[in-house]
Amino acid sequence: MITDAWGVDVEPELAEVLGDGSELAAEAAETGCRFVEPAHFLALLARCGGTILHTTFFRPRGVDPTRFCELLYGRALDEDREPGMPTGTGAEAMSEASRHLLDLFAQRANASGTGRAGEGLFVLTLLDLVPQARPLLVAIAGSDEAFEQFLGRLEDLGRSSPPAELFDPTTGVLQSEAFDGSGKRVLTLLREEMAALGCRRATVLHLLYALVGIDSGMLQNALQFQGIDPLREVHSALALQLRRPASKRVDRPELSGETLYPAVVEVLKQAVAGAARFGAKPGEVDIARAAVAQERGVIADWLAGRGLDPAKLRDYLEHAEPADDEDVDEQLTPVAEIGDRLRERILGQDHAVARILPWIKRLRFGFPRDRGPAAVLLFLGPSGSGKTELAKELARVVYGSDEHLLMLEMGQFATKESLNVFIGAPPGYVGYGEGKLTNGLRDKPLSVVLLDEIEKAHEDVWPALLRFLDEGLIDDPAGPTRDGRGCVVVLTSNLGSEVAPPAASVEDGRLDDAAETEIREVVLKYLKRPEIYNRVDDKIVFRAFDEHTYRELVGRQVALETARFADRGVDVQVLPEVSDWLTRRATAGHREGARIVPRLTSHYLVSPVIDVLTLGDGGAPERVVVGLRGDRTFAEGA
Repeated sequence: MITDAWGVDVEPELAEVLGDGSELAAEAAETGCRFVEPAHFLALLARCGGTILHTTFFRPRGVDPTRFCELLYGRALDEDREPGMPTGTGAEAMSEASRHLLDLFAQRANASGTGRAGEGLFVLTLLDLVPQARPLLVAIAGSDEAFEQFLGRLEDLGRSSPPAELFDPTTGVLQSEAFDGSGKRVLTLLREEMAALGCRRATVLHLLYALVGIDSGMLQNALQFQGIDPLREVHSALALQLRRPASKRVDRPELSGETLYPAVVEVLKQAVAGAARFGAKPGEVDIARAAVAQERGVIADWLAGRGLDPAKLRDYLEHAEPADDEDVDEQLTPVAEIGDRLRERILGQDHAVARILPWIKRLRFGFPRDRGPAAVLLFLGPSGSGKTELAKELARVVYGSDEHLLMLEMGQFATKESLNVFIGAPPGYVGYGEGKLTNGLRDKPLSVVLLDEIEKAHEDVWPALLRFLDEGLIDDPAGPTRDGRGCVVVLTSNLGSEVAPPAASVEDGRLDDAAETEIREVVLKYLKRPEIYNRVDDKIVFRAFDEHTYRELVGRQVALETARFADRGVDVQVLPEVSDWLTRRATAGHREGARIVPRLTSHYLVSPVIDVLTLGDGGAPERVVVGLRGDRTFAEGA
């Protein structure tokens, strides 16, 4: 390596690009130079596909650096340079300017305080000594500002600290904080697949199994680019190889040096090092690149043994641009505030909130039941009364965000054949890898599982749920056993609303014996599975809204719409009689529940205001008043 004589510890990636100097000598020979000039270093870094300059500057802009190199040589190489060809590849091939470049680079690296002599600092040093490159790069960047942003990123790379230790030095546990959001999801999925397959120590094939199983993930896309079905041709083959007959699910293991084979640890280390070059935390794409990076090894041999070309996967992943990924900001609502938060969001159903709170408090207190999900709740009542919305709000307040909602519209499973879509199918069969419930529990083991409008599901779908509702576990036909013991399961139905007791008899949310019997008969008429009904922990009837609740809903919707107009610089004043009129209209159409309120405000408030703002002859007014004339609303500029 020519960098061995530079007097500074050059980062391996930069040393590998520069190699023994032969590529630099070839650049010099191509331009008729006897010595290697700084411009040759810059051109080589621009051309080489794995460099920071190529990957973060040229490739995202779709620019082939060849033309840049031609223009650079035309401007940066002096006419009085000594013609000829380099006689070597080491120090003897360097021009005086190049020797100054290397000395300056070493000085800056030693003075940085980090001791890192990486590509970012090297490119910055090159640009200082090759000023002719700047206008060319500014033109490619599109503006001085864009180019300065790129320089700022290079400076950040020069100042960044070495990558964090992969394992906690005290506990030996893998430090997930060293990875970005997508990287953490890969690690979480690896833990889940280990537990589901009954595995206590992961091999690189377990890691490959987790990567290929990510919906629309990097490896799935790379395989599809080759015309390969990632689930049926790769994932299912791995499932058959990794699953063990009669194996039982184990508790999710901590990822550590003891639960990961050395080959897996090496992949993760390579992912960390690869991302650190760009001043980033490793994500899914970095782990996938590292997994297929070796030309020989377990993964490469396994893929090649099935007629797949690992080189094509490597090439695809090398050029893949991952989507921007940020950790979801999850804010757990304090236990003491959960009731108030739910009552604030879900109007008119305080009794329902009171009934579910004991289950939620037990879950959040960390006092799980001996078996089964955290709770199995059946929400009954008229359409639009807040059943589905309460389930969604539970995901936010209990688990931290609505990302923890696994919603299954049971109307999707109205046929016997839809069972394969519900829980999946064994390897080699139609529906493999497509189970919405099993895949959902794999990806969201802590969530609200919402089975919406259960009366629409085919009766053969329900037997698959018996063990899940009883033990919190469900077998994926592909082999793994999925765990939902940390989930709240909510079943909703419009059944029973016509026989629901009046509001006065459900103040605390409890049903008396007569109402319980009547509703049970109606539900089982459609469900036809008393064993499912018997596994429900609590049956809660939602009330139809009264006028008071509709008044609150109208007030919130009016405030929302006027705020949106205010964002556009229009002050909309809604007279009180309009809100009263909308409330009466909503109450009269109570069979639609809360859904009627946005429709009414859109038709009788938003549309008249937009007409005033768009149809007037004298220009749009800055203030609009909405009033009531007879039995119709009107809007006029003020």
